[in-house]
Amino acid sequence: MISQLQSKLQSAAYKKLTPDEKKLFEEKAKADKQRYKNEMEVYKEKSSNANTKKPVKKLPVKKEQDSDSDESSVDDSSDSDSNSDSD
Repeated sequence: MISQLQSKLQSAAYKKLTPDEKKLFEEKAKADKQRYKNEMEVYKEKSSNANTKKPVKKLPVKKEQDSDSDESSVDDSSDSDSNSDSD
């Protein structure tokens, strides 16, 4: 309720201003509008650049197999443990 009353009072006070007094507020509004436009252009440019970047894909890792099956099974199990920790 207070904000509605405050808004009405400010609106009435603005309407009573002379054109020269209103000019100050109109100039500030114009400058702020231009600032907003400039900031939006920068924002849109940054967001369009962010959307064009492609995500980096991980390549599959090839496992080497030794000729000795006993040693390779031990090595594979230790490799899979270390690989699962890094993922």
